[in-house]
Amino acid sequence: VSVNTLARLNGMSPNDPLPAGRRIVVAKSSNASVATDSKPTADGKRTTYTVRSGDTLFNIAKRFSVTVSQLLNWNGLKGHSLKPGQRLVLFL
Repeated sequence: VSVNTLARLNGMSPNDPLPAGRRIVVAKSSNASVATDSKPTADGKRTTYTVRSGDTLFNIAKRFSVTVSQLLNWNGLKGHSLKPGQRLVLFL
């Protein structure tokens, strides 16, 4: 699997750092699909958002016109709980 393919499957740029412990998709299974909007576009910009008290993944996703699935994927999150001060990566 190429670096570009790994990056695309995980909603990352090939040059993004890969933190220790982050789970990544290596190859999609035959019954799964990777939505074309779940990866950054060539002109998409990587940015970070600092979670504030009361934020939810749904509200953050809505604010930035992305999906909750994208936020989970881009940040290697398993659950939906957020903590104030937590930084999330977004591709806009």
